[in-house]
Amino acid sequence: MDLPIPTIEEIRQENEKLLNQLRQEIPELIRKANRPSFLSTNDLKDMGISYAKQQHMRDSGSIAYIQDNKKVLYPIEAFEKWAEEHSVNIESL
Repeated sequence: MDLPIPTIEEIRQENEKLLNQLRQEIPELIRKANRPSFLSTNDLKDMGISYAKQQHMRDSGSIAYIQDNKKVLYPIEAFEKWAEEHSVNIESL
């Protein structure tokens, strides 16, 4: 059985592709590792989303949340999904 043996140049090219992929993925992985797991109602308020708007978002089911008595927390992934769905594409204006 003949197995192809890559040349040094082919190995270098493959290594360069892998390094480029890592360079693209590592910043996102670091960002995700350093971010909080949840956002509070005050965090969203600081971003300009009023308490009334947050209540509407919860009531309409447009964002996932957890609640312990009066404390409401939004999983960061749920907020990012909501923000992506409600972002405006400037180019389409």
